[in-house]
Amino acid sequence: MKRRLAISIGLLSCSMVAFQVALMQILSICQWNHFAYMVISVAMLGFGASGTALAFLKKYMIPKIGTNLAILMIFTSLSIMGILFLSRTVFGGFDSYLVFYEKRHYLNLVFSYIMLFVPFFLGASAIGLAYCYYASDIGRLYFADLAGSGIGGLLMLLLLWHVSPSAVPFVIACLPLAAGLLLFPQGSKTVAEKTGLLTLVLLALVLLVAGLLNPPRLPSSQYKSLPRTLLLPDARVMETINSPYGELKRVSAPALRYAPGLSLSYSGQVPVTEVLFHNGDWLGPLVPMALPEREEAVVLSALPGTPDQEDAPESHDGTETGHYLDYSTQALPYVMGTPGKVFVADAATGLLAGHALSRGVKEIIAVEPNSAVVGMVTGNIDVPGERVSFITGHSRYHVQQADRYDLILLPENGSFGGSSGILALEEQY
Repeated sequence: MKRRLAISIGLLSCSMVAFQVALMQILSICQWNHFAYMVISVAMLGFGASGTALAFLKKYMIPKIGTNLAILMIFTSLSIMGILFLSRTVFGGFDSYLVFYEKRHYLNLVFSYIMLFVPFFLGASAIGLAYCYYASDIGRLYFADLAGSGIGGLLMLLLLWHVSPSAVPFVIACLPLAAGLLLFPQGSKTVAEKTGLLTLVLLALVLLVAGLLNPPRLPSSQYKSLPRTLLLPDARVMETINSPYGELKRVSAPALRYAPGLSLSYSGQVPVTEVLFHNGDWLGPLVPMALPEREEAVVLSALPGTPDQEDAPESHDGTETGHYLDYSTQALPYVMGTPGKVFVADAATGLLAGHALSRGVKEIIAVEPNSAVVGMVTGNIDVPGERVSFITGHSRYHVQQADRYDLILLPENGSFGGSSGILALEEQY
């Protein structure tokens, strides 16, 4: 019994930590990433409230410790799956922009908080009850608890590469269900106990199979960039990649053009581009890169809706230009001369790197921390490896090295629809 109990505690702790990470990912997609702090507070509240509840209910639960532990763990599994089936209410019932303006959104936020509280309360109650009754074996149980928590974090690193965020909680729900089955009481039980436990297990299995075969669709705030972009005519998601960095989507639309701060003197057409979104937020356009020696072919013309070669715009000095950003403020560093080596920090989709390439820069180092973004960019754009090095890593680390650059390009901070105050909640410094 003690060995099975330690394994069950480890599985339950693994699911608690993994579910926290999954909720952070889901809330980042449905709302914004700063709701990660809410997930941590919900988990801590659940663990704290369970201790208070056990102080009053322990004497009623200990006489049937095996049955009660199994029930608590199975109910933890059910509550995790139930949250996903109610995802439209839990994750989409409130909107961050409207919480302080409409009472309904405020009440829905409170309801969502309570719903997210339940799995952590039930799981922590099972762990606390085991600690109370098996105090003499606290060392082994605590080791199983901490080991399970650590494995839960590592498990999510694997799951998020291969399983969609909406299906991950159903995989996690297998852990407390298995923990409860391990502690299924052996020996004499009443017919009511047998029937009740069997009903709970069958219900959990039905929900598990339904969730894995047809995961619920996650809602998204109407104010995020992706839902607003999908309102364009014939807009569709071309590719989706899931990773621990978040959900990455490639979107295409005939009317999708990106030209920030473009000069009125530009007489050409802004190219139609595909766009990447990270957790529903704008990341950048996929603009093909052109080497300066074949600028007259203007690789941008390969995209539908772009001007033909003879209609390509000319720069102010009368020579043909290969990039429409030459008619924006992004061209200012190149007015002073052509740098030999350029560093692009947080390169995202490589737009600034492509512009530098079109201006004749011989060596470009583009650094992007999200490896999934690097893979999607290099998979959809022909990146000239002899000129552009697209590296996965952190920009601060690379600029601290001994290398010297003639020009360092920093990313633009902004969002589709305004970003006043939002960047203070993100790592955008």
